[in-house]
Amino acid sequence: MESAPGIQIERDLSQIYGDLLSQAITGELVGMLNYASLATLAPDIGGQTAAVRHAAAELRHAENFRQVAKECGLETIVNPGALRWGQVRAAFLRYATEGNLIACLLIQEVMLESMAVALYSELGKLPDKRIAKVFAVTAKEEAHHVDAGLDHLSIAASRDPEGFADLVEAVHDEVMFAIAEMLAGEEGEDAHCGLCAGNCVKQSLPEVGLERSKLRGRALRHYLESLDSLGIPGERSLAWVSRLPL
Repeated sequence: MESAPGIQIERDLSQIYGDLLSQAITGELVGMLNYASLATLAPDIGGQTAAVRHAAAELRHAENFRQVAKECGLETIVNPGALRWGQVRAAFLRYATEGNLIACLLIQEVMLESMAVALYSELGKLPDKRIAKVFAVTAKEEAHHVDAGLDHLSIAASRDPEGFADLVEAVHDEVMFAIAEMLAGEEGEDAHCGLCAGNCVKQSLPEVGLERSKLRGRALRHYLESLDSLGIPGERSLAWVSRLPL
């Protein structure tokens, strides 16, 4: 399959790359929608402006992924309402409706962004250098979102460490389960993610030098490090992660 000058993607790998980009584009658009919702929850103009700025950055990331897919002649599926992403977005909207800013920040800036940084860093090593570069650059930019979110959440955590940890656990059990399913074993026929063009892309990852278990391990390690920086006791966070699907 022909792509941009100097780029050649083998036909039997094109669907794998297309599926990976479909997940990335959809995830960035969910992030855009979440940040747009955060703008309505922020208590002051500074927070509102930051949320809008982050939403614009997520849209730019999605467009960058779209552009590289187009240049490489790859088919993508974009659907923020797809099974797992739809579950994450629905949970976020429920907390937003309740006016729970801290829960929303946990979902977007700890759970989703931490996982994105870890996964994009690994995808930045893909054999196709053009696609790898977009993932690597996006990983670095997403890391700034995580840092900003952790700074804000650290204040809330310091005010009521036990209550904060209880809230994190409640959000974790709902949202991280859906996120972890994206990296768990192959989806059953009744649980197709809705973004893979054919069979679940996870079974084909070794063809582009990736391992599902390694991706899952790095993502969860980054997530645990984020929780640790917020003062969540390790014995609690490790127990939460142990409940996630393999």
